[in-house]
Amino acid sequence: GEAAVEISRSFQPDVLITDYLLPGEVTGVDLIARLKQRGSKVRCVLVTGVLQMALLEAVRRLHGIPILIKPFDLHRLGDLIGSN
Repeated sequence: GEAAVEISRSFQPDVLITDYLLPGEVTGVDLIARLKQRGSKVRCVLVTGVLQMALLEAVRRLHGIPILIKPFDLHRLGDLIGSN
């Protein structure tokens, strides 16, 4: 997560697909929030296999960010990143 934040300072991807659970202290939700706070227009998709209250709270903070629950259909991912 921290490495992705650092990389995003010099590289702006079109799409960010991140897992909720990342090594270290930063979650995928934190990563998306940091990018959005800096004004990034990157389209984001959060992927997770975690179904618990902490994730539901995190999702509320991401208003409008699509979430894919593992396992997911690759066609669904294509639909999400291909839209808008």
